[in-house]
Amino acid sequence: MKKLSSQEAYEFKSNVRQKYDWGTLLDGSNWVMVQGKDFDCSTKSFRNRCYRYARERGLGCNTHIRTIQGEEHMLIRAYNLADGNR
Repeated sequence: MKKLSSQEAYEFKSNVRQKYDWGTLLDGSNWVMVQGKDFDCSTKSFRNRCYRYARERGLGCNTHIRTIQGEEHMLIRAYNLADGNR
């Protein structure tokens, strides 16, 4: 039996072996992801993942989807809910 720290427990619950670096994607910067290059699921599914992982971290997340030359691009930017800045 092993006692886990809060961080270890969080990582255990959130599956550390994730495909995407959510810590980076939700750091408050503007990130553009391209379907088929940066993510393989549908844009709707990836958008929902962004919202879910942001919410788990106490953040909000804005996304915008645009088709450019036949490819779906998604702009992602997380924000601190307490700040009220969207």
